[in-house]
Amino acid sequence: FDYLVYHYGDEWMYVPPEAEQESHEAVAVFSTEVAYPNLREEIFTFADKKKTRRKFRTRQNIAILHENSWNDLKDKNLELKKTATELQLSRNYSEQSEEIEQLAAENKYSELSMIFGDFVAVQNDRKTIGRFDAIGAYRYYAPILIDIKQKYFELVLRTLFHTGRIAVAKRFIDVYELNKGEKTPYMKELDADIMKFREAVSHFSLNEFSQAVPLIDELHAKYPDSMGIILLQISRCVRIDGIDKTRDRVRELAEHGLELFRKNKDFIKCILDTRYADEKDDILIKYAYLYRRLLNGFFRLDIHDVVAENLDFYFDYCDEHLFDVLEESPLAEFSDEDELDESDALDEDEEDADDEEQFMEDTVNLKKEKEEKIRYKSISLINKIIGIIPDNAKVYEKKLQILKKFADRETDPFEKALAQHRLIKYIRGVTRKYNSKFEDGQYPEIQTLVQTWFRTCYREITGSSYVTKMTEIFYQKREFEERKALLDQLLADMENMNKDSSEYLYSLELACRIYNKLGMSRESVRCMLECLEKSDIPYLNRRLRKKLKKEVVSIYKKLYSSYNKYFIHRGAETKGLTKEEAFFKELKNKQRLIRFYKAQIDSVYPGVLKMLEYLCKLRLIDEDASKLIVKKYKLTPKTRFTLRTATAICMNFENMNFAFFDEDSIEEIDEAMIDRATEQI
Repeated sequence: FDYLVYHYGDEWMYVPPEAEQESHEAVAVFSTEVAYPNLREEIFTFADKKKTRRKFRTRQNIAILHENSWNDLKDKNLELKKTATELQLSRNYSEQSEEIEQLAAENKYSELSMIFGDFVAVQNDRKTIGRFDAIGAYRYYAPILIDIKQKYFELVLRTLFHTGRIAVAKRFIDVYELNKGEKTPYMKELDADIMKFREAVSHFSLNEFSQAVPLIDELHAKYPDSMGIILLQISRCVRIDGIDKTRDRVRELAEHGLELFRKNKDFIKCILDTRYADEKDDILIKYAYLYRRLLNGFFRLDIHDVVAENLDFYFDYCDEHLFDVLEESPLAEFSDEDELDESDALDEDEEDADDEEQFMEDTVNLKKEKEEKIRYKSISLINKIIGIIPDNAKVYEKKLQILKKFADRETDPFEKALAQHRLIKYIRGVTRKYNSKFEDGQYPEIQTLVQTWFRTCYREITGSSYVTKMTEIFYQKREFEERKALLDQLLADMENMNKDSSEYLYSLELACRIYNKLGMSRESVRCMLECLEKSDIPYLNRRLRKKLKKEVVSIYKKLYSSYNKYFIHRGAETKGLTKEEAFFKELKNKQRLIRFYKAQIDSVYPGVLKMLEYLCKLRLIDEDASKLIVKKYKLTPKTRFTLRTATAICMNFENMNFAFFDEDSIEEIDEAMIDRATEQI
């Protein structure tokens, strides 16, 4: 414990909230079978040992020679920032002085923590006080103190101590002493109590209860509203006397802590522990929903073990409440808000996408719609279990069974296709998540599970073993040449198929996807349009929805950019020309660009009327909106795309997260714009 506190602070056992977590990716040589010297010698067979060492020494010497100058520069920059920050904080706290005094008198540390959050963030920054590591070592031994009024600084320390950030409070006291030369009486007292707290926890962790208990009781009597001390007192009750004997005392302490610190869900865990024996089934469900909101890593481990021991109960609960709607969080009694995650919703973002940008767009859309989506108890709970116990084949299989039952119960063809699409998409998501691990021979049970489910379910949907096999091969191929060879084989096999059969249409859709991955967009669109023209298969149309929507948006973006793009060499082209001549030159450039995009669009896509027919078929636009567009723009079978028609169509798409022209702007930038501008000149 002493080691962990020294390196990570008193909060070493806490898991940061997801918004504050950081990930670090590094390449490392690791082997449990080969000794490090052997690996090093193997590396040096490829690397020039002498040259590498010479470069390292040169850089090292240069860094050492300039270290003092570099540190002086950092000090001067930081002094400027320090002065500006002090002035800003002084002004802010002067304006809030009455509020701060009132909150301090009422011991409302959560509110005080929010008020002093800006100061704590600046003062605790690595650039201000450093860290005990190689990068932050200089500033760690030469920390900067942001000066605020002493009474406010002491109140910050008091707030930090009471809200569980004890290590930060201790560090601030040390920084104050290094800069001011001496601690105030309050700081000396608080510093001693922090060391007493650490001593109590150290004895407690070593089961030295006779030494730990008097210290814990003394601290709790002095600081009854301190988050860390309340949790320590609860741990003392449970570990020494047992939860059965101290149930009322633990509940009293936890409810007091929750009243003071509503955002700290660790107290909810303590309350649920006191009710576990009498309300086991209900508490097990609450545990699953609470897990991701806990900060204490030990509490998470407790719930992990309980959930792992009761998987059969959770699976039975999912079966019993398979289609029941979840109207509020099981933890609603502890919160005024409905704190359900987006993952609780059944309807997730459409279609698998390898592109990170597209994934982010889909995620944004998902968050926008989360309040409108139906949440089912079975789906919500199994998602929670997957978050608690990842890498478990039984849990993944249970979710697949649930999704399959949702698909089987649908009678409406469109809704059934949506449910089937969701099932296949989830299988593909799990496969992508573990793909690299499968290649290394890890998690063979999960690999067998997703392979079996994909082959069974996709064959059931398509009715074709051939399409299922070719689709699975396509997902496994990554190299251009491999995909090209697969496409050639697919096209050759399609020559012998009945052109009206479902097998041919599914093969055509697969060819569309392969063309797209190969970067052959025209061929991909051609396959998509042929498939749309012939297909009345709901699942196949569902797969084509996103592709068609993306193509229409692409038309809009091309036409929009042609009206707004300026040429890089505009200055050189118009040099020496009069204002009127330069204007005509720019108009000609824009005309040329517009004609280029128009010719490209007309050569690939059908007319607007036909495109609207496809969009209605796939339910991307409803029939009424389509009729309005046809009437407003007087569309005929020969009408080609313009910026106005493309914009009008895209405005009817849901979840579009980029700006469109309003009606007045559309009128101003139609095809007659250039002629009108020319006449004005």
